[in-house]
Amino acid sequence: MAVATVSPPMCSYKDDDFDVFFDIQLVSHCMRRFAVFGNPIQQSISPIIHQNFADQAGMTIQYDRKLSTTEQFEKDIEAFFAEDNVLGCNVTAPFKEQAFQLVSHVDSSAALAKAVNTIFKNDDGELCG
Repeated sequence: MAVATVSPPMCSYKDDDFDVFFDIQLVSHCMRRFAVFGNPIQQSISPIIHQNFADQAGMTIQYDRKLSTTEQFEKDIEAFFAEDNVLGCNVTAPFKEQAFQLVSHVDSSAALAKAVNTIFKNDDGELCG
Protein backbone atom coordinates (compact mmCIF):
# COMPACT_ATOMS: atom_id res chain seq x y z
CA MET A 1 0.00 0.00 0.00
CA ALA A 2 1.27 3.47 -0.91
CA VAL A 3 1.87 6.02 1.82
CA ALA A 4 1.84 9.72 0.99
CA THR A 5 3.14 12.35 3.39
CA VAL A 6 2.78 16.08 2.84
CA SER A 7 4.56 18.44 5.18
CA PRO A 8 5.73 21.76 3.73
CA PRO A 9 8.20 22.58 2.39
CA MET A 10 8.84 19.01 1.26
CA CYS A 11 6.38 16.62 -0.33
CA SER A 12 7.34 12.99 -0.05
CA TYR A 13 5.92 9.95 -1.71
CA LYS A 14 6.89 6.50 -0.49
CA ASP A 15 5.85 3.14 -1.85
CA ASP A 16 7.07 -0.40 -1.32
CA ASP A 17 8.04 -0.62 -5.00
CA PHE A 18 9.97 2.62 -5.33
CA ASP A 19 10.79 5.81 -3.45
CA VAL A 20 10.31 9.25 -4.90
CA PHE A 21 11.09 12.44 -3.05
CA PHE A 22 10.69 15.86 -4.59
CA ASP A 23 11.06 19.32 -3.14
CA ILE A 24 8.22 21.57 -4.22
CA GLN A 25 10.00 24.64 -2.82
CA LEU A 26 7.07 26.37 -1.22
CA VAL A 27 8.20 29.90 -1.89
CA SER A 28 5.40 32.44 -2.08
CA HIS A 29 6.77 34.18 -5.17
CA CYS A 30 7.28 30.93 -7.09
CA MET A 31 4.21 29.76 -8.99
CA ARG A 32 3.88 25.97 -9.18
CA ARG A 33 1.57 24.57 -11.83
CA PHE A 34 -0.81 21.63 -11.71
CA ALA A 35 -3.77 20.48 -13.81
CA VAL A 36 -6.50 17.90 -14.12
CA PHE A 37 -7.03 16.20 -17.50
CA GLY A 38 -10.40 14.77 -18.47
CA ASN A 39 -13.23 14.69 -20.97
CA PRO A 40 -15.59 16.16 -19.97
CA ILE A 41 -13.66 18.35 -17.52
CA GLN A 42 -15.58 21.58 -16.92
CA GLN A 43 -17.51 20.04 -14.00
CA SER A 44 -14.32 19.14 -12.09
CA ILE A 45 -13.99 20.83 -8.71
CA SER A 46 -10.33 19.78 -8.40
CA PRO A 47 -9.03 23.31 -9.11
CA ILE A 48 -11.19 24.71 -6.30
CA ILE A 49 -10.17 22.02 -3.82
CA HIS A 50 -6.46 22.32 -4.59
CA GLN A 51 -6.51 26.12 -4.59
CA ASN A 52 -8.18 26.15 -1.17
CA PHE A 53 -5.53 23.75 0.17
CA ALA A 54 -2.74 25.86 -1.34
CA ASP A 55 -4.17 29.04 0.19
CA GLN A 56 -4.35 27.40 3.62
CA ALA A 57 -0.76 26.14 3.26
CA GLY A 58 0.56 29.50 2.03
CA MET A 59 1.46 28.07 -1.38
CA THR A 60 1.26 29.89 -4.70
CA ILE A 61 -0.14 27.54 -7.33
CA GLN A 62 -2.01 27.51 -10.59
CA TYR A 63 -4.32 24.52 -11.09
CA ASP A 64 -6.07 24.27 -14.46
CA ARG A 65 -8.68 22.07 -16.10
CA LYS A 66 -7.39 20.50 -19.33
CA LEU A 67 -9.82 19.08 -21.88
CA SER A 68 -8.27 16.38 -24.06
CA THR A 69 -9.25 13.50 -26.32
CA THR A 70 -8.04 9.90 -26.33
CA GLU A 71 -6.25 10.65 -29.60
CA GLN A 72 -4.53 13.77 -28.21
CA PHE A 73 -3.98 12.79 -24.56
CA GLU A 74 -0.36 11.58 -24.85
CA LYS A 75 0.68 14.75 -26.73
CA ASP A 76 -1.18 16.93 -24.23
CA ILE A 77 0.63 15.27 -21.30
CA GLU A 78 4.01 15.67 -23.04
CA ALA A 79 3.30 19.34 -23.76
CA PHE A 80 2.12 19.99 -20.20
CA PHE A 81 5.25 18.53 -18.62
CA ALA A 82 7.45 20.48 -21.05
CA GLU A 83 6.11 23.76 -19.64
CA ASP A 84 7.84 25.74 -16.88
CA ASN A 85 7.06 25.18 -13.18
CA VAL A 86 4.89 22.10 -13.75
CA LEU A 87 4.91 19.66 -10.84
CA GLY A 88 2.17 17.22 -11.73
CA CYS A 89 -1.35 16.52 -12.84
CA ASN A 90 -4.42 14.55 -11.95
CA VAL A 91 -6.14 12.34 -14.50
CA THR A 92 -9.83 11.55 -14.63
CA ALA A 93 -12.18 9.77 -17.02
CA PRO A 94 -11.59 8.56 -19.61
CA PHE A 95 -7.77 8.70 -19.36
CA LYS A 96 -6.72 6.71 -16.26
CA GLU A 97 -5.83 3.50 -18.13
CA GLN A 98 -4.16 5.46 -20.93
CA ALA A 99 -2.13 7.40 -18.35
CA PHE A 100 -0.96 4.08 -16.88
CA GLN A 101 0.59 3.25 -20.26
CA LEU A 102 2.49 6.58 -20.35
CA VAL A 103 4.31 6.39 -17.03
CA SER A 104 7.64 4.66 -16.40
CA HIS A 105 7.04 3.91 -12.71
CA VAL A 106 3.87 3.11 -10.80
CA ASP A 107 3.07 2.30 -7.20
CA SER A 108 1.62 -1.06 -6.23
CA SER A 109 -1.99 0.21 -6.20
CA ALA A 110 -1.69 1.61 -9.71
CA ALA A 111 -0.04 -1.60 -10.92
CA LEU A 112 -2.93 -3.62 -9.53
CA ALA A 113 -5.56 -1.32 -11.06
CA LYS A 114 -3.60 -0.83 -14.32
CA ALA A 115 -4.63 2.82 -14.02
CA VAL A 116 -3.24 6.04 -12.54
CA ASN A 117 -4.93 9.22 -11.44
CA THR A 118 -1.79 11.25 -10.68
CA ILE A 119 1.29 11.85 -12.84
CA PHE A 120 4.53 13.57 -11.81
CA LYS A 121 8.16 13.58 -12.97
CA ASN A 122 10.87 12.10 -10.82
CA ASP A 123 14.39 13.57 -10.52
CA ASP A 124 15.43 11.61 -13.62
CA GLY A 125 12.66 13.23 -15.68
CA GLU A 126 10.62 10.03 -15.90
CA LEU A 127 6.86 10.13 -15.58
CA CYS A 128 5.54 8.35 -12.49
CA GLY A 129 2.01 7.47 -11.51
